[in-house]
Amino acid sequence: MAFFKNLWIYELTEPFRFTADELEAALAAKELGQCGALERSTFGFSSPFGRDSDVFVHAVEGRLLFRFSVAERVLPASVVNDEVADRLSRQDEQPVRAAKRREVKDQVLLELLPKAFVRQKHIAAYIDPEVGILVIDTSSDKAADELQSALRDALGSLPLRIPDRPGSAARMSAWVAGERPLPANMALADECELRDRSDRTSVVRCRGQNLESAEIRSHIRAGMEVSLLKVEWAERLVFVLTSEMGVRRLRVTDLVIDQFPETSDDLRAEMDAMFLLMAGEFKQLWGDINRWFGDD
Repeated sequence: MAFFKNLWIYELTEPFRFTADELEAALAAKELGQCGALERSTFGFSSPFGRDSDVFVHAVEGRLLFRFSVAERVLPASVVNDEVADRLSRQDEQPVRAAKRREVKDQVLLELLPKAFVRQKHIAAYIDPEVGILVIDTSSDKAADELQSALRDALGSLPLRIPDRPGSAARMSAWVAGERPLPANMALADECELRDRSDRTSVVRCRGQNLESAEIRSHIRAGMEVSLLKVEWAERLVFVLTSEMGVRRLRVTDLVIDQFPETSDDLRAEMDAMFLLMAGEFKQLWGDINRWFGDD
């Protein structure tokens, strides 16, 4: 397995009460099924080991790895619109009424959907009961919400919350402006995004720049604040930190790569070692992120 590239993290508000076997049974009951002929999409859970495995949960030292999958029919809107336009152009009555247009579009969908090929997307995630977090490898809030909703449905209940640290954008702005010292294990990289406090559509994106430059600090003094900030953590991980405490475009440094397990014929053991390394790094990172945005 590879390190997650994005971290969407939910906090458990109560201890996770399900065993690995109980979670396995719950996810297996919600297995990804076939996308019906007239369905746009369907979702469920699948094996983190791929289609040839029937294992839905991989447990390593208490951490529970699983995979959420979505199957969707690929039918571009442009294809539907072109077919609708062609059929409407042959109608005797012109201009075509809205009701007739809807009728023709529905008919086109009925005919084309069963012929569209099905594409599958997979999202890996794990629960760390000791830390009390659900970690999802996605940068999409929609995908994260679909996964946690499906997980809650499979388990019957799952008390989660999105981390809320008021003033996080102001805190990041203060780091870049030099108004607060950088916290432990953080170094600024070369990228940030600034948004106007009074007009959120006003955005300045800075890449490949010295974030401590006078130009960037002048934007902050003029009323903009940092919404995205690229940082290096403990010389081990580099990523873009969001004001919602999300982690995007994560990459590992040589310090972590040097700890990667050696390639082995025992793929399960290799996966275990990589998962433990990754989860251990993220446990420490999450602790630091909470300290970065915690009370003084």
